[in-house]
Amino acid sequence: MRASPEPYRLTFRLPASIGFAVAPGRHQPCLHGCVLIVDKLGLVAIEGPSRQRCFDQA
Repeated sequence: MRASPEPYRLTFRLPASIGFAVAPGRHQPCLHGCVLIVDKLGLVAIEGPSRQRCFDQA
């Protein structure tokens, strides 16, 4: 049996003008089977099963 591959991760910082409108925390489930993680400083991490799905979520 093969081990499952590591998820892909895309990270970016939200612009200050919209950062206040996004609640910090882990948002799941999201579109395309991804997990969206937002920290208090506006850093966003999108984790998903493929590179394409992470970019589609972004």
